[in-house]
Amino acid sequence: MNIELAKRTFMLFDTRDGTIPGTTMPIGTAFGIVRPGLLLTAAHVLRDIDSRSLRVVYTYCRKPVCYRVDKVERHCKADVAALVVREMAASQSFDHFGIGFPSDVYPQYSDFPLAEEVLAYGFPMVGCEKPIRPRMMKGHIQAEYQHTSGDASCRYKYKAYELSFPAFPGLSGAPVFRDWNERGLAIGIVTDRISYITEQGQHETKAYLALAAALHPIADWVRRIGRQAGK
Repeated sequence: MNIELAKRTFMLFDTRDGTIPGTTMPIGTAFGIVRPGLLLTAAHVLRDIDSRSLRVVYTYCRKPVCYRVDKVERHCKADVAALVVREMAASQSFDHFGIGFPSDVYPQYSDFPLAEEVLAYGFPMVGCEKPIRPRMMKGHIQAEYQHTSGDASCRYKYKAYELSFPAFPGLSGAPVFRDWNERGLAIGIVTDRISYITEQGQHETKAYLALAAALHPIADWVRRIGRQAGK
């Protein structure tokens, strides 16, 4: 477990049925952003769940620690939600990511270029493994475009990066960062998976790849919530 990443990345649990976090599978990953006590996750993992039923579990300690979520803010277009956890904001134990802009690394580009290597750190459910351990996913940006998903009741449309590694359940909400040297800046958040099916002769090939919402287009929204949470 990487200490720097473990102190800013968390498991999310739904306790509506009275279950104790850790006894059931998590619904996704969350990570600290901008300031302690402000977390981001994928909005779709919170569908029909309000803040009273959400629990954030900090796995860095020898015995995982559970926190209540005080407030949830959902972005109006992107599949991204912000969680305010006031108990975390008062502690020195937590760390957080900054928002990575293309200009931080590539002054000549307005976006991260294709083939850029990226990493994601979260809690994907792989097989029947328990307890779930954090995993580092490595790949590259294959494409970038405006992604549309959801249904008639909740339609998402946002700038996204198609990544070359698989999107396991539980990885939704994981931070995406450029490389190991820039692991303090999140450039995206895993929000969805893209599936491709191709046929050649009698052979069928399926691929399920991770999709990440770009963070820099929604940076002002994230910062605004951070300022409000600090009041």
